[in-house]
Amino acid sequence: MSLALSVAAQKEMHMVHAKGSFDVKMTPAEPTDFEKANDITRFTSDKTWHGDFEGVSHGEMITGSTGNDHRLDREHRLHGLCCY
Repeated sequence: MSLALSVAAQKEMHMVHAKGSFDVKMTPAEPTDFEKANDITRFTSDKTWHGDFEGVSHGEMITGSTGNDHRLDREHRLHGLCCY
């Protein structure tokens, strides 16, 4: 099954824009033993959307450092609604 749209189908599509805002609450999560031992920090996020698009999303942000002091950031998406 191909997900590509035909040229005719692409020409019939139109762009829809939604306007609004969102509130985000970031909370430090209780670290696991593994996270403590490996200098990893985890935050949970709760986002509430307002306006043309209404909803909620929940996620996690995980950060850590290497011996070279480089940063590693990873976003985990739940409910498919994160826009960080």
